Amino acid sequence: MASRPEKSHGGGLLRGLSNLVGARGLGILFTLVQVKISTNYLGTEGYGVLSAALVLIGTFEAFTELGIGTIVVRRVAAGADLHRTVGIAQALSFCLSVVLVLGAILAGWFGYRGTGAFEGILILSVGLFGTAWAATYNAVAQTRDDFAGISWADISGRVLSLLIVVIAVSSGAGIELFFVAQLAAPLTRGLVSHLWGRRHGPFRRVWSRREMTGLLREALPLTYITVIAGLYFQIDGVMIVQLSTVVQAGAYNFAYRIAMNVTVIGLALTSVLVARFATAAATSDESYRRVLRISMAVILSLCLPIAFLLWPFNADVIRLLGSEDFVEISSLPLTLLWVSTATSMAGMLVSTALVAGHTQRFLAYLNTCTLALNIALNALFIPRWAASGAAAALAVTEVLGLTLALIRLGRRCPGFWPWRDFLVLIGALALALGVEYVTAPVLPWVVRGVVVAATFFLVAYLSGVVTPTKLRELSEGPSHP
Repeated sequence: MASRPEKSHGGGLLRGLSNLVGARGLGILFTLVQVKISTNYLGTEGYGVLSAALVLIGTFEAFTELGIGTIVVRRVAAGADLHRTVGIAQALSFCLSVVLVLGAILAGWFGYRGTGAFEGILILSVGLFGTAWAATYNAVAQTRDDFAGISWADISGRVLSLLIVVIAVSSGAGIELFFVAQLAAPLTRGLVSHLWGRRHGPFRRVWSRREMTGLLREALPLTYITVIAGLYFQIDGVMIVQLSTVVQAGAYNFAYRIAMNVTVIGLALTSVLVARFATAAATSDESYRRVLRISMAVILSLCLPIAFLLWPFNADVIRLLGSEDFVEISSLPLTLLWVSTATSMAGMLVSTALVAGHTQRFLAYLNTCTLALNIALNALFIPRWAASGAAAALAVTEVLGLTLALIRLGRRCPGFWPWRDFLVLIGALALALGVEYVTAPVLPWVVRGVVVAATFFLVAYLSGVVTPTKLRELSEGPSHP
């Protein structure tokens, strides 16, 4: 289990969260439309080549920020000048980008020659400049409680990327224009973020070796966690290209992009709960336990249906978002990735709770061990089961990591697990699966999905697992006797 660290920055959190979640929702829509067009136009092999290049570049993107933005926010909160501190970060970011671009090209040369992906890596590597540059403005958004620019930057990049894909299909272009479409997104994000940042004053790179080194040194503890998490979520896609075929890489990446889109729910929930966990942990063990128990019930009510109610709809979802060619090769990986996604969402919340309980060191050890285990399992599973093996490796690693994190959280806060709610949700899950089985021959899959979801959540509501009162308590803070 690997999780990205979450941050809380005060009064503008809910407004900023609304902007970011809204932008992410639109972004997901644009991305899914683009995936639909790309899979149908490129086919399994062409989409596999595109996926191989994207995954490698995504691995290097894990190194573009390195937790530097968090240190900038911390320094500014302590009284440092925002413009100078961001300028130092931008100079450091530019230097890192040059190294990353060269590293991506070298990795592509040694690992991807002959697959068709190396040319795409050459094009996409330029986007690392845009990704790193846009990341430097996240600290501005967080310190000014102004997330509109970051949201518009994300949407603008995805819209432009989709437009280029439409042009590519309309003109009968080759895969090269699809690479350009993917490049357009990070470059647009960087440009729009820069233009928006000017609203908060001029930001210019500060070329001070001493200050740049000091900023990097201060960020090192966060750098380790950030890089481990980034590699964890990309390593499967990289290894499947090396140990299997580009077709299997495309099958895995297609299923991965479908499943992982729902993690936006977990990211939103944990973003809201960062401050709640910290406040409750500082107040008393009982307050901490109460908030944990409610939040675990909420996340379980989301994760259990994702893990176990979506797989009967795999073939229909794949046809909707891709093509018939992907049904056979992506259905089983998608089933396993639903489990991984659900477990990852629960892991985000548990990790946030552990940080609030001052157990960051445990998380660093856990993330390192799960990354090593994930690599080992991929090396064992991919040669035998290809895309399904990569998905199985991720699922096993996620479940094991979450289990160990829950055990550690139980030692920190005994009695937090909502056993009664958990058993109720298991019953709701069984009932919903029964409804799916009975209605499968007679209802269209969309209607059937609505009925199945309504069954599960109605039981959760009527049994008191998730109620407006509990959600209000999480939103407003722990109750006090």
